[in-house]
Amino acid sequence: MKSIAEFLELNKKCAKIAVVGDAMLDEYYEVKVTRISPEFPTQIMHSNDWQPAAVVPGGAANVCLQMSNGFNVKCYLLSLIDNRSVGVFKKQPFDAEYCVTLTEKETHMPLKRRFYDGDYPLPRWDIEAPNYGFTVERLKNFQMMLLGNLNCLLEAKQIDIVVLSDYGKGLFTNNNFAEMVIDLCKMYDIPTIVDPKNPPVDRWTGCTYFKPNAFEACKMTGLPHGNWHEHQIYLNKHHNIENVIITDGPNAPFVFLNEREIKLARQPNKQSVIGAGDCFCAFLAMCLAHKMSLTDAVEVSWNASSKYIESKHNKPIMPHELNQWSDPIRAKIVSVEEMRSIIGYDKSTFVWTNGCFDFAIHTGHLRTLETAKKNGDKVIVGLNTDESVKELKGATRPILTWGQRAENLSHLQYVDFIVPIDDSTLQETIKVLKPSVLVKGDEYRDKHVIGSEHLGEWGGKIVFVPMVPKMSTTNNIKISNEAK
Repeated sequence: MKSIAEFLELNKKCAKIAVVGDAMLDEYYEVKVTRISPEFPTQIMHSNDWQPAAVVPGGAANVCLQMSNGFNVKCYLLSLIDNRSVGVFKKQPFDAEYCVTLTEKETHMPLKRRFYDGDYPLPRWDIEAPNYGFTVERLKNFQMMLLGNLNCLLEAKQIDIVVLSDYGKGLFTNNNFAEMVIDLCKMYDIPTIVDPKNPPVDRWTGCTYFKPNAFEACKMTGLPHGNWHEHQIYLNKHHNIENVIITDGPNAPFVFLNEREIKLARQPNKQSVIGAGDCFCAFLAMCLAHKMSLTDAVEVSWNASSKYIESKHNKPIMPHELNQWSDPIRAKIVSVEEMRSIIGYDKSTFVWTNGCFDFAIHTGHLRTLETAKKNGDKVIVGLNTDESVKELKGATRPILTWGQRAENLSHLQYVDFIVPIDDSTLQETIKVLKPSVLVKGDEYRDKHVIGSEHLGEWGGKIVFVPMVPKMSTTNNIKISNEAK
């Protein structure tokens, strides 16, 4: 897909994005429901303790999370947060230093407690107070502080685009704060994306891009569900909003650029999952920050959010997952740092093996990779760089370049990821990635296997694969040369 390939190429340059809005915390609890209460007909949820399985950024903070993990983005969150969230946000890849921290005991940021039995959603408990527990006048002081922080970022020319993420918690519903943010961005000629929640739509007048979902669009305009072009005409005529993107559940988004409707191919959603709109908005911001066309930006965002809903707990999309839409083979080739991020979010069992894999893939290679796949969920192949192959095998090697060898491996069903290695960094790479299983050929059984001494630190193990007699790359090259 050309739009995704273009975005990933542009991603080599850092995009600078500010997200202003209602940040929240999402707590996920894993419980079991096996019976109905005898007191009244309601489910009884059971767990062994009261600790959540995951505590992750939600709302505007989730928008930041979706664009900051694995992508070349400097993302600034500007929101009202409390002391508990400070600890959570400090562990995230986005910058929350421009937020305003609430210290009063009677105030707190919104918290959502989400209960699940496996993949089945159960009742949700929202803990929040109107306007964060403040009077409208007291809230205004904090809004002005946020506006000042945004002005500092804009004045320092550190922002390419600003996202206004409204969750109806109070930040944008009082004191004309939304209008002031949009006007400030106009003063610096910075485009704005609005992800709205509730009417009135007046507060968003003059924004650059307006991204409601279908339900929100109907609330904003008062028009019925369906004829989305009429919605865009209304927003343009009455509120000076030209660029409108309306998302509609499993249907492809409706995109209007200066009243011209843009048709997109439809990609079916798997299911409705929390935060898909945040993911869409995050990728839209990244694409538009890189000056991509609105059509291509929406196409990338739509495919990213379609992928996002396959996971749980607000797990961000990684570059290799997005690349799977346009180039599923080469998407397996990642850097060590990308691999580290993938492992951080993916709870699969990872298996490691490494080698040169030069000249041609032979039976010994295949049996090693097959054994690796049988010992876990996903196989990482550490592939020696051209320089390290030359050091190990001699001046005439490698026969194939690293890129050629990586592409050959990426076509194999046993291989999930390929990372570059050399002997000087191999041990450190294994320590960083912490694979559950390390697989090597039987010829290494009585030798020191680099990295194996660290496996016990994280409960890993080593598996040896029986050799195939007279089968090696060096031997195959010798036979080939003799046959000439």
